[in-house]
Amino acid sequence: MIADHVFRVTAESALCRRYGFAVGELVIGLPYKDPPFAKDFGGVRLIQVLVLGSEVDTMCHLGGAEGLEHVADFWERYAAIGRCVIDPQHTEHFIDDGDRFIVRGDHRSCRWCGAEQHKAIRTKVVEVETWEPAAACS
Repeated sequence: MIADHVFRVTAESALCRRYGFAVGELVIGLPYKDPPFAKDFGGVRLIQVLVLGSEVDTMCHLGGAEGLEHVADFWERYAAIGRCVIDPQHTEHFIDDGDRFIVRGDHRSCRWCGAEQHKAIRTKVVEVETWEPAAACS
């Protein structure tokens, strides 16, 4: 891992404005401290590390350190509830997440944080526009 500092992307941050990161997204890495790189950020989206593992590539984002919010208690919360600190809605699939849920009928509970969910089935209607050959004239 490149570093153990976790930051939240803000709307004012260069990662959001210049690089297209989402507001609230978590990144892991280090802001550079020495000129001429003092405003740069070396790191990666935290979700990429959890989804891709060691396959993820770290990048230097020029000016990327500006506007990031340090998440000081991240590792304490991570130790308490695991990856759910990153995915509280329980929608992501992580590398090596194994049996994340205990499933009982139409209910499931997260082994990491204890969150309970109920299965819902909804009908989805999709309208598709296509172009088809015109009927032959007689």
